[in-house]
Amino acid sequence: MNVEAYNLIIETISKLLDAKEFKAVDLDNSSYFTNGTVAVKVCYDDARELFTLEHSVMEGDTPSTDWKTLSSWLFAADAPVKDAKSIANDFEDSLREFLGVKP
Repeated sequence: MNVEAYNLIIETISKLLDAKEFKAVDLDNSSYFTNGTVAVKVCYDDARELFTLEHSVMEGDTPSTDWKTLSSWLFAADAPVKDAKSIANDFEDSLREFLGVKP
């Protein structure tokens, strides 16, 4: 995974998520954002070279294991970081639509 690209995407969507009172939750091998009702995460599948933006409902203090994809993009691990900006913008737009936030 291209960590710089991942960080660019997280940085971009974090602004919107912060404004909607989502908090980051870091686990041993992953992380997600939640507002107590909904959870959102960005994943990278190394084998498929694919970034995905996913959401799930919260079940108590943890997200359901039934994650649904909001958006996905192919992104080779050696692709330029600047190319991840398009993914970040799309993920932000997808979140705006999902959360009912006007641009």
